[in-house]
Amino acid sequence: MTSPSKTHNLFAPLAEIDAERPALISEEGLLTHGALRRRVGAAQRWLADQPAERPLLLSATAASDLLPAFIAAGALGRTAAVGDRRWSEAVRARVVAALGQPLIGESLPAFPTGEGADDPPRFAPNPCRPFYVGFTSGTTGLPKAYARSHRSWIETMVAGREGGMVVVRGVNVFPQEVEAALKALPGILDAGVVGLPDAGRGALLVALVEGEGGTDPAALAALRPEKRPRRIIGVTALPRTLTGKIDRRALAELAARLITR
Repeated sequence: MTSPSKTHNLFAPLAEIDAERPALISEEGLLTHGALRRRVGAAQRWLADQPAERPLLLSATAASDLLPAFIAAGALGRTAAVGDRRWSEAVRARVVAALGQPLIGESLPAFPTGEGADDPPRFAPNPCRPFYVGFTSGTTGLPKAYARSHRSWIETMVAGREGGMVVVRGVNVFPQEVEAALKALPGILDAGVVGLPDAGRGALLVALVEGEGGTDPAALAALRPEKRPRRIIGVTALPRTLTGKIDRRALAELAARLITR
């Protein structure tokens, strides 16, 4: 199995599964997966016409326009910096100066959701290239920037390799929640849950368990269907780090090998 190497590749399968399913609920209303995909396409066409050296600075823009612009920036190999609406004018001015001449979020056009917006410019961004810049509050009162690449974001937030969130059929699943439910079952000593890439579901949830407990997913009927592992596999020992914690990267690799046997 291969992992999606760019963040924007995670959204198209969700639109294909159920285009009418809500993707974003904000103050501006509801945006479906199909409408989000079309807005991303429109945002890509707009951004492709802007100077390539200018990053995006997103903060006070409506969420229904901010999210498509953020995804489009990643798809085109551009960088999007997400600011804080609470910044003072002085702080904001310093961030803008530090970024050079960014495209300011408030000036983004209203991206359409109509037909004909599904053929965006095609580009193959480097998965190691920073696509997202965030800011901490900073101990000095000034925000401090940090950058994330496509690969690092996916490995921590989607593939579950660091115990982060997994998206299954558009539902956010936290491995720790599923692991806790598994460990509450009789005979289960410990459990590790990982989301492996799956074109249909977004992620295939797999659990590896230590102990003599059962490996029937029906035992987790209390969890909503998307949170139940498709496979529960018994192992002698879960892979662990030197400190005794579950090694999430090794867990994903082991799970991928076991389900293909």
